[in-house]
Amino acid sequence: MLSAQKPPEKAYPATLVTIGDHIRKRRLDLGLFQKEVAGILGVDPTSINSWEKNRCQPKLYLIPKIVQFLGYAPFPTNGERTIGGTIKAYRLMHGLSQKKLAKAVGVDPTTLARWENSRSKPGEGLRKRLAGMFGISADAILQKAPTGSGQGSLSHGSEFIVTSTATASSDS
Repeated sequence: MLSAQKPPEKAYPATLVTIGDHIRKRRLDLGLFQKEVAGILGVDPTSINSWEKNRCQPKLYLIPKIVQFLGYAPFPTNGERTIGGTIKAYRLMHGLSQKKLAKAVGVDPTTLARWENSRSKPGEGLRKRLAGMFGISADAILQKAPTGSGQGSLSHGSEFIVTSTATASSDS
């Protein structure tokens, strides 16, 4: 009797490039239908189909739910070890626009964009503030990319923005 591993089905993505590829892989690994994944993520099944066929990308406010479904952050890091890349990855994991995170940190959105593009770096005080908001250590901001979602919550004044286990509003 032969005991070779069964080859992956045709629908299985050869490489994981887009978020849709990651969703398809996870769905097939779990043996779920698109309709079931749609129910888990709170979207229409046609959205899952469109993401998996790379016709469009999920809205920013859905990213925290997708990260939770996948069990990891599907963001490319391109091997870069930059503070900006780490800030951007955590921002995306929390489903935040640059404008919302900049407001929560108390900086201009263009300043945050410069950080993410490695044109400038936040000072030590702002790095500590970002780390606290994301529920990670200040040293983690200096790391290559997030290894899991932080448990912190982002707030500005009394306005609740998002946590790693809640979904953000759709106005991002």
